Amino acid sequence: YGLQLDQVIQGVASSNSLVAAGNLEGSEGKYAVKVPSLIETPEEVANLPVVATPNAVVQAKDVATIRSTFKDAETVTRLDGRPAIAIEVKKRIGANLIDTLTHVREVSDNFIKTMPEGMHVTYTQDKSVFVNQLLGDLQNHVMIAVILVFIVILYALSGRASLLIGLAIPSSFLMGILLLAMMGYTINMIVLFSLILAVGMLVDDAIIVTEFAERRMSEGMPKADAFALAAKRMAGPVVAATMTRIAFSPLLFWPGIIGDFMKYMPITLIVTLSASMLYALVFAPTLGAIFAKAPEHHEEGNRDGWYMAVVKQAVRFPI
Repeated sequence: YGLQLDQVIQGVASSNSLVAAGNLEGSEGKYAVKVPSLIETPEEVANLPVVATPNAVVQAKDVATIRSTFKDAETVTRLDGRPAIAIEVKKRIGANLIDTLTHVREVSDNFIKTMPEGMHVTYTQDKSVFVNQLLGDLQNHVMIAVILVFIVILYALSGRASLLIGLAIPSSFLMGILLLAMMGYTINMIVLFSLILAVGMLVDDAIIVTEFAERRMSEGMPKADAFALAAKRMAGPVVAATMTRIAFSPLLFWPGIIGDFMKYMPITLIVTLSASMLYALVFAPTLGAIFAKAPEHHEEGNRDGWYMAVVKQAVRFPI
């Protein structure tokens, strides 16, 4: 027929469009009128005129085979050597990865019920597995840090004082996490890492108050009066010590996406250390007034005797 491929493509494309037919004006407005000329069946494509001459009309079916099929594949996806359809799901910025995956699984579980036999859904490159493993490791590290701190306190102080001070860790964690939840924050890697940083500092305020109270109790003061005096006298040092430890506040003003990500650390440290200060000034004196016991001091058999011996020698022979 002497046709070029571009002529066939142009003829089919020009016959598959909406044709503007003017405007229709009415009492409610003006509307555009278009005549639909869209291809819907293979037969319509086959009967399209490509070239018309005085002697004959060349239709698409005269120069090509018309059949209903799929568009040629531009990419091929296979899973374990079998054809597959890949759907990539990305979470929004700031969204929780675990919650996003949970919703995706709910949608896919409902879709599986309607799939033909022989088809199944497989999850690949699931980042939540790594995140869950990392969160589990951080939780274990938090528990190990708590145990180590409690062991050190138990070695250095009496049993009841160690228990009274050790309660500062879970109490501060609980109050801090509740405050974070009230602020709309969830537990993530930065929060758990911040808790690990804060473990050793949570007991400082309680140690100050408890040690002062035990010293007064060893001098004969009743335990209720001793802890009341400790909360009053040590309020200033405790508040000052807490304020100096909150040195992460400038991170709150870090701009950009990194700032949105790192703000969890200063917020977590601020709320947990503030909770430890509240425990030391309110709850520790209350609990100490109930079950505290005056310590017995034995200077000669004290386990800190080696330290005092070093101090005495240093004082006797100053450099």
